[in-house]
Amino acid sequence: MKYNKAVVIGRFQPFHNGHAHMIEEALKIADEVHIVIGSASAYPNVMNPFTVAERKRMICQWMLFHDDISKPDYSRVKFAQVDDYLYNEQKWKTEVRLAVKEKRGDRIAIVGAVKDAGSYWLSGFGWEPHHVDLQLLDGVPISASNYRHEYLRNPLAVPPADMLPERTQVFLREYYHEPEWARLNEEQLHWDKELKKFEAYPYKGALNCCTADTVVVCNNHLLVIERKFAAGKGALALAGGHKNADETFLDAAIRELIEEVQIKVPQKVLRGNIKNSWLFDHPNRSAYFCKPTMAYYISIEPNANGSLPRVKGADDAAKAFWMPMHEVVANKARFFDDHYQIVVAFTGI
Repeated sequence: MKYNKAVVIGRFQPFHNGHAHMIEEALKIADEVHIVIGSASAYPNVMNPFTVAERKRMICQWMLFHDDISKPDYSRVKFAQVDDYLYNEQKWKTEVRLAVKEKRGDRIAIVGAVKDAGSYWLSGFGWEPHHVDLQLLDGVPISASNYRHEYLRNPLAVPPADMLPERTQVFLREYYHEPEWARLNEEQLHWDKELKKFEAYPYKGALNCCTADTVVVCNNHLLVIERKFAAGKGALALAGGHKNADETFLDAAIRELIEEVQIKVPQKVLRGNIKNSWLFDHPNRSAYFCKPTMAYYISIEPNANGSLPRVKGADDAAKAFWMPMHEVVANKARFFDDHYQIVVAFTGI
């Protein structure tokens, strides 16, 4: 073999024939094929509905039922997973290198198709790119996104011919009966209604819905809410929300904090204990809309008796509570959008 390792990185949401083509190519050129499943800790949403285990199952089922993949070939495939690091690309690349157990002297190829500007990372590791042709249907590249959204609207939506392996189709027919599909269906229909509101907006490429969030800590505890409604129904999140036209980002952050958690701390104390503030504006931090958020890091003291300030979920929060930081880390896969990454940015946990 020309390489001792070939790397295939993807979200596989869901696994389709374009992904399958990359793995087939990787098996031809390397002793080992490392499939790196991305967005590993994303709370299931319309962009990342399936867990790592479910995506791995789709891929493994395809290999097991593929006539041209033998048992020795199957044993050459290694799986790994990496989280999203929207605001720290170096950490993401480092995690990928760790995931494939890169050693000095390794001959590594990274296998992928150049789809758009987002494919720049194929040349971002110093490994040799092995480009494959985009798999087309009726002259259009296969897209997981388009079919995924149709599936979440209607589980009986028939995929275009030759788009999905048969075992992926079997998985999706079974998944429809899982309780999680119903929650994701509610979320997809929510986003469809939101998109409908902006159909006539003339500057679609410049549409931004501004929000503000708060990272409130006290005695190594984080103030957390559980979201009551779609999107992210049931997810853990920071207190926050949309900025009104007549307020600053700071005013919006404090207002949303008080509305959602009814924290028993005077507003002047909250404002006086802001330690830092950053803008988080990655285009993919939220589904469909670009929603830049200004987040504020607030560190407050416990009550005189050592207890944490009283909080209670209200407005868009089903619950509000203080979570010890080690539990925050353990529950990172339950956090909405990039909220866990925002917490990490401020606290370093």
